[in-house]
Amino acid sequence: MADIAEGRHRNGIDYEVFYQTPVSGKNARPSMLVVRVPAVTPTTMQFNPVGWFDRIGKSLGIARQPRTGDLEFEEAIYVRGPSQPYAAAYLANAGTRAAIVTLVDIGFREVRLTGADIEAVWMRFDPAKDDRPTLPDDAAAVLAVLAARLPAVPPGFAVDRDWTKTINVLLWVLCCLYGAMAVFLFLYPTIHDWDIFPIGLELFACTYLGMAVIAALLLRGTTIGHDRWGRLIGFGWLLIGFGSLGTVAAVNGMGDTAPLVPRDVLIVHKWTSRGGRQRTTYNVAVDAWDRPGERINFNVSSGEYSRINPGRSRLHLLTGPGRLGIEWLEEQMVIP
Repeated sequence: MADIAEGRHRNGIDYEVFYQTPVSGKNARPSMLVVRVPAVTPTTMQFNPVGWFDRIGKSLGIARQPRTGDLEFEEAIYVRGPSQPYAAAYLANAGTRAAIVTLVDIGFREVRLTGADIEAVWMRFDPAKDDRPTLPDDAAAVLAVLAARLPAVPPGFAVDRDWTKTINVLLWVLCCLYGAMAVFLFLYPTIHDWDIFPIGLELFACTYLGMAVIAALLLRGTTIGHDRWGRLIGFGWLLIGFGSLGTVAAVNGMGDTAPLVPRDVLIVHKWTSRGGRQRTTYNVAVDAWDRPGERINFNVSSGEYSRINPGRSRLHLLTGPGRLGIEWLEEQMVIP
């Protein structure tokens, strides 16, 4: 079903109704109803019901909401926008604040000024449950009130540059660079995979906490500071986690000054496994020389795999004791 956009004129108001049909599958998207009225503004703004993360952002001092003097409104509606003075001027009128609350009470969870229009947005709108005959007309009437109450723009008005946007980009770059340390997990692989995790988790906890605190201090002070901070700590933990493990592997391997130890161990088992895109991985197992009763698994090439006879073939290894006491692998070779 195609999206529907329709221009309407009711009670002297020109407005547009747009319905986005839901799509499932690979390019999934939710349904959305948008009612918009023309309104030219020098900047953008967005009004949403206050969510739990907005409350956290405000309590931590990361988010700074425009002050209206209306505590009831500020507890109910969170305002996002690049210009605090313009937002304060727009919301100075009690009728404007009441109109925004009315749209939210109707069911629209977002009201926004785009620069060219003022819109009421209802995400995941279900025509079978949510639609009613006068809904678009009612929303347009309230939007028209909001459009008529736009404050005068003073001469020379300009939105202050948001330096925290640049800081946010730099923080993401640093997270990505730190995450790239994960390459050392492959350059200096440990003999026992899990040995690296205790130290890695300690480093992760310190680095992640430090990043969260520093990012909060650097990103605070705007209406979307907590949004940026939330995305950083919400997704950056993965980069910091892999980066922490990679850093431990790098220190353990690169800092190891002890001589490498040659080991010839008997291959006791071999098997194949299937990964993504049906890729075949060739595996062998040897008895652990440092932990009786345990086995250590290694990956080999398909050519080596075909020449291996378990119980007779051997695996030649060069290992290092590790700067942190975690044995790591420098080189391996199959001896048929």
